[in-house]
Amino acid sequence: MLASLSSIPRCIIFTSLLLASTSTGAGQSNHGPVHVHEFLAANSSGLQDEDGDSSDWIEIWNGSSGAVDLAGWYLSDDLSNLARWALPPRVVPAGGALIVFASGKDRSGSELHTDFKLSASGEDLCLTRPDGITLESAYFAFPAQTPDVSFGLKDTQPDEGYFSPPTPGEANGDQFASLDPVSSSRERGHIQGSFTLALSHSDPGAQIEYTLDGSAPSDSNSLTYSTPITIDG
Repeated sequence: MLASLSSIPRCIIFTSLLLASTSTGAGQSNHGPVHVHEFLAANSSGLQDEDGDSSDWIEIWNGSSGAVDLAGWYLSDDLSNLARWALPPRVVPAGGALIVFASGKDRSGSELHTDFKLSASGEDLCLTRPDGITLESAYFAFPAQTPDVSFGLKDTQPDEGYFSPPTPGEANGDQFASLDPVSSSRERGHIQGSFTLALSHSDPGAQIEYTLDGSAPSDSNSLTYSTPITIDG
């Protein structure tokens, strides 16, 4: 999760927290035409399964030009076991989506359930072709998740980020979710002399990015916050 702080010496300027960025601390992900378009690893009150449980879920989207039968494809949260859970025959039309619950219930009936659950603290998530080797879609070490906020890809760009509300079976759109602002140990405004600035966020999984030249944080110019910052006067 990416939080933003913009600052200059003697003057701290806060911007809004963005739940969107490729700067999530995760590894480089990979996604082919058929891929995991969205998933929810902390389903608290959203989509329910056939048992009435708010199970976590995975949305597989077919971005190819023709229908695809996912029989024998695999979903896994373990890179050492890519063939962990095999999908049964399911034909997904071009531009269509398939919802699989990551509930640990291991079902292949009218409703699909993997034999594993997703970790809200972050882990890997992979969709593998029937050879059990070729990764068609992979989120390597996806970041910590927030209840009822999904994670996935924009519809028209390969950017990864958070979506609120989640959109299982529907388009994700091109706007990521936004959350609470960054909290600071100092009030905003002009401050004379040197001082130490501590930053925090209500979500412990948030990653805070900042700059020291007054510009808005971005992938190319921001620093990742880890310890209090010393601002020279």
